[in-house]
Amino acid sequence: MGGEVFGNMTNIFFEIKLYIKKNFPIIVKFYNINIIRYIRQHVIYLLPFSVRLQKAMELTFNERRKLVQKLHKQKREQTLFSGKRVLFWEPAPYPIHIAISSCVGTALSLRGCNVEHVICDGTPNACIARGIENSESFFDWGKRCVKCYKDCNNEAKAFQMPISSIGKILGHETAAELRKIAQSVNFNDICSYEYKGINVGIYAESSLLRHYKGKMIKYEENLLREYLFSALVFTEAAIRKIDLFSPDVIYMSHAIYTHWGPAFRVAMQRKIPVVKMGGGYLPGFTYFRKIIDGSNVHQGLLSDSGWNKRKAQVLTNDENELLDQYIKHRYAQNGCSDLSALEKPKEDENTILKQLGINRSKPIWCIFTNVGWDASIDVSPIAFQSPTEWLVETIKTIINIQDIQWLIKIHPGEITSGTVNGAEDIIKEYFSELPPHVKIISSTAAINTYDVYRIITGGVTCMGNTSGLELTMLGKPMIVAGESIYAKKGFTYDGLSVDKYLDYLKMAPKIQPLSKEQQENARKLAYSHFLQQQIPLRMFKTINGRFSSFDWRKVESLIPSKDQVMDIICERFFKGGDFILNDEIINANFNTWEDKQTKISNIGKNVRRWIK
Repeated sequence: MGGEVFGNMTNIFFEIKLYIKKNFPIIVKFYNINIIRYIRQHVIYLLPFSVRLQKAMELTFNERRKLVQKLHKQKREQTLFSGKRVLFWEPAPYPIHIAISSCVGTALSLRGCNVEHVICDGTPNACIARGIENSESFFDWGKRCVKCYKDCNNEAKAFQMPISSIGKILGHETAAELRKIAQSVNFNDICSYEYKGINVGIYAESSLLRHYKGKMIKYEENLLREYLFSALVFTEAAIRKIDLFSPDVIYMSHAIYTHWGPAFRVAMQRKIPVVKMGGGYLPGFTYFRKIIDGSNVHQGLLSDSGWNKRKAQVLTNDENELLDQYIKHRYAQNGCSDLSALEKPKEDENTILKQLGINRSKPIWCIFTNVGWDASIDVSPIAFQSPTEWLVETIKTIINIQDIQWLIKIHPGEITSGTVNGAEDIIKEYFSELPPHVKIISSTAAINTYDVYRIITGGVTCMGNTSGLELTMLGKPMIVAGESIYAKKGFTYDGLSVDKYLDYLKMAPKIQPLSKEQQENARKLAYSHFLQQQIPLRMFKTINGRFSSFDWRKVESLIPSKDQVMDIICERFFKGGDFILNDEIINANFNTWEDKQTKISNIGKNVRRWIK
């Protein structure tokens, strides 16, 4: 019915356009058929609401609210989480983050929870949306805050989430007092400054490092003080709101930087669990993790009890096959949203060796760098002061280990993340030239990462990216200098102090392949991380692998028992345990590797293009 109505409307507009062109050419000449465009834009909103919803067209703010009102009217008395309180701490400058948290908040509300949303209203100007790659002046930072607040506020309001803003929580007088503190702290003490028992300095420094995007310059005092003010604002606001609201659980999309890190530490101080959401590897997928011990906030980190349970279970043939299919898909050309494969994997290993200009006369080890400025000092413990120090000290050491052919693979994320000064630039700054047994694989090199895995003997990394897990799956040893998601599981060489890490590097020529048991354990963790812990949010549309907007046609999936995945997400807020999918959902998720959500979102995109 809806398609028929829409089709008839299209024909009507076409006939009107032809009629005007034929009989009133003067209108076409002077008005460029703006009348037709006007008719299209306004008559389209006269279409029945159900038709517009079916066609995934953009809904007005009031229409979204009416959908949520209808949803709450369907709510029956829910006693499962009655009386539970969840605070959604999401002062992010990204409306899509607000949409995701509001979606989860609405689902919890429909299950009896008392929920409230905290968003940023521009009280602190220093923000993770800032960056040295942007041309805006420091004095113009506040100009973007008004629109950002409006957009984020509207997302939460559309879901009828109760909202508190940072400015209202604090008030002008408190904000002014915090500004005075930020200006009075000795510059050399800022990065270690504590406020009410919270090390706010580390978050100011981490946010400034993110702002610089890797550029090697001394900290600018005005910027560092601005980020310190931001950290102070969010710390004081978190203390006040958490103590007033007394939540059983706090949700946030990150647990780092000035926006989230201080609130996370306040929660840990008060022994309140935090549910952290982080992006997944497949389009439309994400990770949820409940954190009680705040020493490591890495997304996707499996709990000790979860790991012991997974390790005790043997991977079935079907699970092994599914894991292999996932990895194959991941490294196919543009197979996953977290990386960009410049070309498909090669079949012949000799072709790979020739491309890299190496041979098998010596063992081949690869150093996998991180995006050094992103979440560099406040995610998980590392042996060194920074990823830059780790990289420099690593190269100094391997220069003297000449019985290994060393590769240094620059993280491909440096291309897409706005990096100004990357790992390759750091290497050039510290080393005028490298010896023949050390070669760099640039972030722009047209080589598939899986090809590198196949030809190397072992790997080295700092904070721990997926490369270590994927490499150990192949039975190859991995030396890590930080507490990654796969460290301390019995199949990696954990250099969690500088001396121990450097000793492992020197041992590399003698390190043997993993045992069968170690490789099997690596595969068990990989199956958990990639297949069991990746959570699909199918009520969201994606563009280029990233969440773009909530699909209001699927709003009823938030009702209890309507969507099995949402049921699991909500239960894990209170019932403990890792956010793990069951076999039925896993098989449904990964039987096809197509991003259906992107295809769906294209319907609305085509309609909007037609309107214009």
